[in-house]
Amino acid sequence: MKIKIACSLLVLSFLLIAALVSRVLLKMSIDDAENQVSSFVLPVSTNEQDLISFLEVIANYYPSGTKHERGSSLDNIVESARSNAITCVIERLRVVTKTNYGDGAQAWIDGYEKSQVGIEIGK
Repeated sequence: MKIKIACSLLVLSFLLIAALVSRVLLKMSIDDAENQVSSFVLPVSTNEQDLISFLEVIANYYPSGTKHERGSSLDNIVESARSNAITCVIERLRVVTKTNYGDGAQAWIDGYEKSQVGIEIGK
């Protein structure tokens, strides 16, 4: 009888520890996602170099599947925030530069780099 009670307590202790570890890991994942999303806040700047730099950061900061399992709920939340931030930066760049390189972050980054090469050569 004492052995059954001891085994039951051991199993219960193991389950409680496993639940606690699981909760801590989930909290860490949620904190990571909050940190990623908060880094996507659009700067006030209207300087085209600042906006392009920010666009590069958004596009390349822990891409999908690097911090959270690709397709998981947290990954989807982060990628949605990333997509919205990219759209906002591109909209601001269109106004500031009076140029349109399309809807993709990399097209804007490449287009800006090419335009700067042309400016430096012309100096």
